[in-house]
Amino acid sequence: MMRKLGFIGVGELALYTIRGVRQGGYKETILLSPRNRDKAQWLVENLACEVQTDNQSVVDQSDYVVIATRPPECLETLSALGFRSDQVIISVVAGIPIDTLRQALNSDLKIIRAMPVSSAEVASSPTLIFPEEPFVREFFGYCGQVIPVDDESIYEQGSVLACVYSWFFALFEELIQATKSPVLPPDM
Repeated sequence: MMRKLGFIGVGELALYTIRGVRQGGYKETILLSPRNRDKAQWLVENLACEVQTDNQSVVDQSDYVVIATRPPECLETLSALGFRSDQVIISVVAGIPIDTLRQALNSDLKIIRAMPVSSAEVASSPTLIFPEEPFVREFFGYCGQVIPVDDESIYEQGSVLACVYSWFFALFEELIQATKSPVLPPDM
């Protein structure tokens, strides 16, 4: 069964996740919000995604909606959108529990939390999901190992590790940039 999937928020997390699922063989439609036009355009040109006119258009055309905004923008973004009762929301936003997301939606829609990490881009992400849901498991399986958990507090602890993991790579990049000089060849 074909399922349309849309991303609200097109930042680094969306970019590396979409790269990974496409590399892993996911062929279905991926719709994008127009936010972050450069990244969205790159995804259109290189990974067969479609940019929509606004967030509501993404929601209207999707069966599964991935919320990939920054945490401070998440609840306001969700509360401004109208969802169908048959849709599933996948939140990859760190630190916002399902009950809080549900309050912003004022709805009892099915909400799944997932936390892929940057290694998703090379199909090596250990992705936590809570609660388990077949399509969500399948989707994130394209970019690595899926680890379903049955308790949101366990998910929270694991997602903290995922966030720290990402910060390490930013630190490594800063260290690399700080050591560039004519004395140290770039390939070293």
